[in-house]
Amino acid sequence: MFKLIYISHPAVNIDKTKPPHMWGLSKIGFEEAKTLLQKPFWSEVDIIYSSNEPKATQVASLASEKYNIQWIQEEKLGEADRTATPFMPLEEYMDAIQQFYVKPSENIKGWESHHHMMERNISALEEIKKENKKTIVIIGHGGAGTTIKCYIKGVKLNFSEDPKRTGCIFIADLDKNFIVQDWTKY
Repeated sequence: MFKLIYISHPAVNIDKTKPPHMWGLSKIGFEEAKTLLQKPFWSEVDIIYSSNEPKATQVASLASEKYNIQWIQEEKLGEADRTATPFMPLEEYMDAIQQFYVKPSENIKGWESHHHMMERNISALEEIKKENKKTIVIIGHGGAGTTIKCYIKGVKLNFSEDPKRTGCIFIADLDKNFIVQDWTKY
């Protein structure tokens, strides 16, 4: 099976003075990453790809070093560009995320549209698929992962497909375009 293991980054250190794409892992996030690195699937992994954002690269670096797996950063795997808005409290952010799914062609709060992010993410996935035929890991973000998951399933973007939290995994069979395991907390 040509397997994709998609990992959304663990908990982050929220720094209101920096845009979200600059945030790194929190102490809890590093603990969650340690839990992730104990999962048995790492022995099957042939290559790791990640977004180039610190919250993803920190996890990818730890996994690559621990298991001696090649790691490639791919800018197109990043989350939606949200630099147009300052820090938002969680409730306001979750409302905006829901709108991001409901109106995927719009620039909610000035953010990159969900459709544009999806085009980037899917383009990256298709390039990765051309270069690999075994087990790959992508370490990224919940929303970006959801765009890939919806694409694999052949369904419309939908908030119900989102993990709604950090630190989750889904597994897909890329030969059959089938989700083997839905989002699961690690």
